[in-house]
Amino acid sequence: MSEIKVNNLDDYITQKEREEFLIVRATIIKKTEKSIEIEIEDNPETASKIAERRLISDPKKENGDSNVIRFTAGGLGIIIRTPAKNYLMTTLRISKSSFDRHLTSFTGLGYVSEIANPEKTAVRRGLEDLIIVTNDKVILPKFENNSFKDINIEAIIRDGANLRQETKDLPLKETKSEILKLRNEKDFKITWRGKKYKYHGLPVHDHGTRGLDFIKIISIELDTKIENLKFLDGRIMGGKNLLKRDVYALELDENLKWTGKISYGWKNGKIFVPPEGTSFPQTPILKSVMSSINNI
Repeated sequence: MSEIKVNNLDDYITQKEREEFLIVRATIIKKTEKSIEIEIEDNPETASKIAERRLISDPKKENGDSNVIRFTAGGLGIIIRTPAKNYLMTTLRISKSSFDRHLTSFTGLGYVSEIANPEKTAVRRGLEDLIIVTNDKVILPKFENNSFKDINIEAIIRDGANLRQETKDLPLKETKSEILKLRNEKDFKITWRGKKYKYHGLPVHDHGTRGLDFIKIISIELDTKIENLKFLDGRIMGGKNLLKRDVYALELDENLKWTGKISYGWKNGKIFVPPEGTSFPQTPILKSVMSSINNI
């Protein structure tokens, strides 16, 4: 059996014919109530395959202290507002590495081009991974308070819809959406290759995998009952195969607090009502998202 090796970024780029998801090793230099300062080496240790990612994610002491992290991951907490009720959308995670069969938000790893731009990773992974269809149109969030102005939202939605046969030819429908402002968001101050970057988002730590994820929470306002909507998983596995995870709607009250009820599920786009009392464990990301919207 060959020894598993973690490459540095420059070697990784040389070996890859196309851009793939990755994580890099980084260091938290300073933490305050309002910010996290992160330093990434010019040529950081990099991993894309699961076995490689485990090496960087290993929390053992010989891997560095708790400020040594894995970076370049994030996503969105997505709230659907309807005339009747509000819902937090989730998916049932399928993973060989961690949190298998846990409910989670729509998150994933970034690209090389996103190493110093966690916001782009968060928006892309969140919007690609949940395809929303109403009246044979794919929902295109339109943010009036658009801090995502440098991100091509339409291209992200179209890329996600193109993955599925039933949505790739459907038109897009612009829909009023909002980026929620959270009390516990922080400035991510990133230093890499002599440049400094700053983004504002929710930090989620997973100490079991040395993870620091960048999360934003959005709400999408729809003028129909949730039963009339179709939700499809847009996550691919191995670069081509659709994962087809189940999607679940967690019912929220008017203050966006979870009522404890999982109202509906969608299996490959087909709606079903989960049995009374259905529950799943939650990932650290979903727990942080729910805690954050409870304190808006």
